[in-house]
Amino acid sequence: MGETAAAHFLAELFSPERVNRPEEVTSYLGLAPVVSQSGSSPVRAKLRPVGQKRLRGILVEAAWQWTWRDPEAKSICNHHFAKHGIGQKAIAAVARKLAIKLWRMTVEIPPLPAGGATCGARSG
Repeated sequence: MGETAAAHFLAELFSPERVNRPEEVTSYLGLAPVVSQSGSSPVRAKLRPVGQKRLRGILVEAAWQWTWRDPEAKSICNHHFAKHGIGQKAIAAVARKLAIKLWRMTVEIPPLPAGGATCGARSG
């Protein structure tokens, strides 16, 4: 994940703490699949191109880079490609996972340093 993609994510999402769930992030970015089903026809899920077009493009490019460099991302991509047989769906799934990881990194409180001591704490 490059600095450029991370900076764009923070700038475009603006205030990540206002989002409560990962699904809201992916929906806002246009990376959440929308299910379309009528009667007994098979379920079709596709991406609705809404939200932050520029950020979505950056995340897709970053997803390609992540897939080439990280076994976890490659596994996600391979799983979705084996399931659907469409490369674009597979890389969109990786971009969705990447967006969720970035959002979690911005809103979750980092763990305390080893020992759990805070600066200026006195030991008794």
